[in-house]
Amino acid sequence: MGRIQHYERPKTVEEAVWILAERKGKACVLAGGTSLALRQPPGVDTLVDLSRTGLVGMVDRGDSLAIKACTTVADLVSMPQAHQLFGGLLARASMAVASTPLRNQITVGGNLVQVMPWSDLPGVMLALNGQVAIQGQGQRIVPLREFYATHPRNSLSSDEIVTEVRIPKPIGRVQSSFVKVGKTAFDYAALTVTAVAWLSGNQVRECALSLGAIRPLPLRVPQAEEEIAGRIPTRDDVIRAAARAAGAVEPSQDYRYSKDYRRQLIKVWVKRCLHEALA
Repeated sequence: MGRIQHYERPKTVEEAVWILAERKGKACVLAGGTSLALRQPPGVDTLVDLSRTGLVGMVDRGDSLAIKACTTVADLVSMPQAHQLFGGLLARASMAVASTPLRNQITVGGNLVQVMPWSDLPGVMLALNGQVAIQGQGQRIVPLREFYATHPRNSLSSDEIVTEVRIPKPIGRVQSSFVKVGKTAFDYAALTVTAVAWLSGNQVRECALSLGAIRPLPLRVPQAEEEIAGRIPTRDDVIRAAARAAGAVEPSQDYRYSKDYRRQLIKVWVKRCLHEALA
């Protein structure tokens, strides 16, 4: 790890952006710090601590709810909205993140930007059609589908900060399911599956299915979604959707799981997740 020579603790996001711009790639943001403990970007000699910038909590943006970036996963679990919206999806997924001490430290923004193998929230926010607000010399709003087209660390400028993730408010009845597959309760995932169904009566108006931990970045599986959306799904529709999801994704291979094993995981758990979301 490199040598840190400067520690800055700005009181506003604008001040933090100014420091990042002034240091010209030699400064990095400190939020929860769990990723920096493992990997410090090369050439960095300055930490910019965001703990005093007010990026904590949930804000109503009219058509969306904004979770501020420095909100910890534990804070998210304690919010009533996390239990009430989308069938409690945010609360269930947040409770699956790591262990209690780490949930007290990991921030929502850090989990979305760093996208480590153990990042469980990116796939959930992707399935909910989330967007990230990015503050630099100006502000830009980027859909997560675009944000994860490449690794976020590559698409963010050195003087930009993700300030919040915005989730469109649910319209009508929404049901969901989330599963994290690992060797133990605290193991990082071999696979995460998020299924969300927006319903009109018994018909699914829109379906979102996302996979995490199966590739370096989370991804949606439109081939499976189209087997469910626009109809009253049957058991056969769900089976076809799971098979198409397994066939559409090329899993990563590591020392723990082969590609074939991961494909089988997708087939089994997508089917179970869709059954639960559509129950």
